[in-house]
Amino acid sequence: MYGLPEEIWVFILALLSDEPLPASAIAASTPQSLLYLSLVSKFFNNLVRPFLFRQMTFSLMSPPHLERSAAALRALEQDPESHLFVHRLHLVMWKKTVFDVAQLQGRPSAFQRLVKLFPRMKNLRWLKIDHSTITTEMYDHLYNLPFLTHFECWNVLVQQRENAYPSPSSLGLTTLTMYNVHHGDKSSIESMCRLSLAPHLCYLHCSTPVAHTLFNLHIYSTISFGAPSLPSLITFDGPGPSGDQAIEQFSAFLNACPSLTHISLSRPSSAHASSQYATRIHPRFTLPPTVLPKLRSINASIDVVSWLIPKRPVTSVTILGNNNRQDIITADAMAPIACGSVHLRELILDSLVWQPDTFRTITKPFTKLEKLTVFCSRGSQEAIDEWLMHRFVKEVSRLPFLRSLCITTLQATTSPQEQAKFERYLLQQTVKANPALEEVQFSDYQWQKEDDYWF
Repeated sequence: MYGLPEEIWVFILALLSDEPLPASAIAASTPQSLLYLSLVSKFFNNLVRPFLFRQMTFSLMSPPHLERSAAALRALEQDPESHLFVHRLHLVMWKKTVFDVAQLQGRPSAFQRLVKLFPRMKNLRWLKIDHSTITTEMYDHLYNLPFLTHFECWNVLVQQRENAYPSPSSLGLTTLTMYNVHHGDKSSIESMCRLSLAPHLCYLHCSTPVAHTLFNLHIYSTISFGAPSLPSLITFDGPGPSGDQAIEQFSAFLNACPSLTHISLSRPSSAHASSQYATRIHPRFTLPPTVLPKLRSINASIDVVSWLIPKRPVTSVTILGNNNRQDIITADAMAPIACGSVHLRELILDSLVWQPDTFRTITKPFTKLEKLTVFCSRGSQEAIDEWLMHRFVKEVSRLPFLRSLCITTLQATTSPQEQAKFERYLLQQTVKANPALEEVQFSDYQWQKEDDYWF
């Protein structure tokens, strides 16, 4: 029918189902083209039906969202096979108050109906829960979803359980995100952390309230079973350790992650920390070479980077500063990184205060850099102007392998026309000193090289 085999139509519909969703489709989460196509004929309705339920979002935040979600919920209840078509599910309960469900008129019944349908969604691949409560039944069902690989929870409360936890060996999760699990309930945090025991977990993201329990769980598991509890973990994104006790705990946690290649740690804010950006982790916490043997990328404060990088094959480093603390990068702070990073090819400096010697501190020890990005807050304008005119080209020429350069501290003039003219001149001098450059960005102007021409 309609000139094409059914298999070809299914392939076309699969492409349509991946198109960007309109902003108004918060409940049905179905591309409008599929909705219209389902009304053409019975033939197309049968073909489209599995794709109509593939991505579902239920929002109980306000009456308009609740009405659209109620319509989607009725469609799921009326079609006995529809729940098997759901691959992606996003549940948003309430953004103002997560736990006071009884005061939300009409919402508890809708939530309870969805909870009853949840165990039937056996083909879920992707699940995100925002500002909601995870019931005991929902939590236990996570262990019975063989295709679920991606799970995110933001601002959630897990109901306290009385029975034993299911075995984590049945979990198929590869990506787990846990942000702001209700920290007033220890059982909630422990329940969510146990999901990280999934045997094939590759990506793990957590926030500060979860980190302490998470680290202790894997330290205990690794010691108890005599084997790393996170053997497949590739990426960890979480809070940076602050204080000797946190560093010691994080060190022990790293023993559970032998395959870790990417670490991203937020910089802990401290009103009492020094404005001089220097190494502060005690040498007694030095990690042996057997820890993190596959580490390739670090995104953290300079003290953590200096601690993790020695004797590891790190190729990319992002150093995080704090504009509120006026962090200043110094040669002494960079020395441990320079000595322990023979493989470093990409360096990013973020939220640091500009100083006249900042660039020389970078270029002198890292002559093999291929990509350099500097996001510094404004320093002395006179010092920046003097450095641009007399020292910049000479210092950047120390990087003969540099292919990409991005500096956002530059503001030589106040006029946009003069700024563009000056940066064009600066580009000419820079590429003359560095023939290997292929991409350059100064402030808001970016150029790329193609066939020996810059655009």
